[in-house]
Amino acid sequence: IVTVSASSIYNPWGVDLTDTRRRLVEFGPRRYVDDISTFRVVTGINGTLSDDFGPARGWYWDANVNYGRTQGNTTTYGPLLANKIQDAVGPSMVVDGVPTCLRTPGDPKTAIAGCTPLNLFGGAGTITPDQVTGLGFVGTSRGINQLTAAQFTTSGELFNVPTSDRPVALALGYEFRHLYGQFIPDPVQAQGLSTDVNLTATSGGYVANEGYAELSIPLLGNMPFVQALELTAAARLFNYNIFGTDWTYNFGARWAVVPDFTVRGTILSAYRAPSISELYLGAADNFPSGVDPCSATVKGSTLDKNCVAQGVPSGGNGDTDTTQIKTRNGGNPGLKPETANIFTIGVVLTPRMVKNLSITVDYWNYRIYQSLSTYGLGVILNECTPSDPTVTPTRCSLVHRDPASAIISRVDDLNVNVGTDKMDGIDAAVRYALPTEVGRFGFLVDAVWLHKFDRTLDDGSVIHARGTYDINNGGIGGVYPAWKFNAGVRYDTGPIALGLNTKFIGQYKECANLLGVNGSDGACYLHDDLGSHTVSAYNTWDAFATYTLRTGFGRTVASLGILNMFNSPPPVVYNAFTPQSDATAYDFVGRFIYGRIAQTF
Repeated sequence: IVTVSASSIYNPWGVDLTDTRRRLVEFGPRRYVDDISTFRVVTGINGTLSDDFGPARGWYWDANVNYGRTQGNTTTYGPLLANKIQDAVGPSMVVDGVPTCLRTPGDPKTAIAGCTPLNLFGGAGTITPDQVTGLGFVGTSRGINQLTAAQFTTSGELFNVPTSDRPVALALGYEFRHLYGQFIPDPVQAQGLSTDVNLTATSGGYVANEGYAELSIPLLGNMPFVQALELTAAARLFNYNIFGTDWTYNFGARWAVVPDFTVRGTILSAYRAPSISELYLGAADNFPSGVDPCSATVKGSTLDKNCVAQGVPSGGNGDTDTTQIKTRNGGNPGLKPETANIFTIGVVLTPRMVKNLSITVDYWNYRIYQSLSTYGLGVILNECTPSDPTVTPTRCSLVHRDPASAIISRVDDLNVNVGTDKMDGIDAAVRYALPTEVGRFGFLVDAVWLHKFDRTLDDGSVIHARGTYDINNGGIGGVYPAWKFNAGVRYDTGPIALGLNTKFIGQYKECANLLGVNGSDGACYLHDDLGSHTVSAYNTWDAFATYTLRTGFGRTVASLGILNMFNSPPPVVYNAFTPQSDATAYDFVGRFIYGRIAQTF
């Protein structure tokens, strides 16, 4: 925290100021320049087993090696040096007609060389160039990600099934992977001296060995009400040097009742080891939207008592102006792998009476255990200072407050295994092609209905994420409405093709400052004292036209299109990190016209 000294020549109040805010327009914009290089080489051999292998003769095999390395350098322009800023707003006086920074108030012998007092209390343009000089720096950080992998696979037929026209088939494989990552921040940012984003150095990796087997079993075929019936079974055994040994399974079935109607389903388990980034990404500053629950409280209330337990004065700390709270986000070497149980069942309709029509409808049900994510600023603040007297405060060790003012100085929100995710819904897709005398029309619809998305945290509390903005990473990626769909129509005639597509994202609820209720009504998380608003549904339209020319030189395709043709702005999401909305779900570019020419030889 930078404190404006009571002895600064620009401080008219004569007291130390620990909370001073001003947009430093005189320093210019912040810019980030990324220079990324990637190297990858893949080599391998394959073939068919000879008669010398007996029952396995004729089996296909493949062996390959893969090495890849990505290195990136990020240069940051525009951040300031916090220690230099502190010197510039510390004690100062005019010495021989020159404003001078001092180590000791009133003592010109303690003048700080190269420092000019900084005036934070004038309007835009009142900070002079000599005040700007020496306060900024250019930071350079670099990182690498590296993968070394080797794989061997083989597959072939085992034996024929009398009741089917296809044999039982088996695939076997082995894979070795070594993943490694490293990040080296700029020295200034590593020391926490930047006013922008401070980072920490990190590195690490792991080795994985995996073996798998997949079996395809066609049971019946070409029988009444059994056009085809086949089963699949698979298992994978793996060992990670930092996570240990585990295995997963996959059982599936496909029953084509008649050529027009097929039923399919799967039951499987899944395992996802944390990525190198999730484990070892250096911690970095973030500033998501948020308000301290302890800024203003009713004395004697449950919320007030929980805030007092955190060192906040009864009635609140008075920090009612803060709209962004500093968090620390990054990797966590203590993460455990995600595991999951998944069930799907669906139907495929291809009616012969309507040519070129296909309809698929699938129900899916996921249970993900030890989900890898972050708690999110709102969850941490609400669970540390609940207003419900039946709720015990938790996660308060993640909230750091200034001892003098009790204002939040930082919230730790690193990657964690947050708990269990339970979600289910229905995917539906329709495809139809209609040939006519004037051309061919094509239609498509892809829709998702989210029935439930509940996250049970490790303390037993439940966040009902469907239809709310309660699960997000610092205001990023929390859009889970009940409905989403894409639809389009395409017209082809000769070398010309025209198309029109639309994307729809349904509405959901957002609570004020991430502080809301999450009860059975599916409102927001924990309590809704501050109210909520509905984030409206979002719909965009795209159009394109292409012309294909075939010559002796190959195929040339010229395209012209327009994205978001009606320039629909994203709906307002107040708690998103980027201005006013969530860039992971919505279009921030607006209307965009493009042209493209592609040549295939």
